[in-house]
Amino acid sequence: FYEPTRPGCYNIREVLIMDYKDYIHSDSRIMLGKPVIKGTRITVEHILSELTAGMEISEIVEAHPSLDKEKVRAAIAYALDVLRNEDVYSLAEKK
Repeated sequence: FYEPTRPGCYNIREVLIMDYKDYIHSDSRIMLGKPVIKGTRITVEHILSELTAGMEISEIVEAHPSLDKEKVRAAIAYALDVLRNEDVYSLAEKK
């Protein structure tokens, strides 16, 4: 993910040490309780979908004026933390 000369990339070290709790919120009355960026209805899931589709952080910020690079990084940090605390199941096909 991190290429210092490539615009829109981020430093994974910054994501690893980020306190995403300043940016991420979950409330059962907002987006069915999915984690969102505080003060918005933009879900972490939506941000990750856009990253997966190949959008750069700068493009996501441009598409969503209520976001900035830190908030997108917070979404990534949140997802990373969730995965770190999940039980892992094999995705191998059964024969």
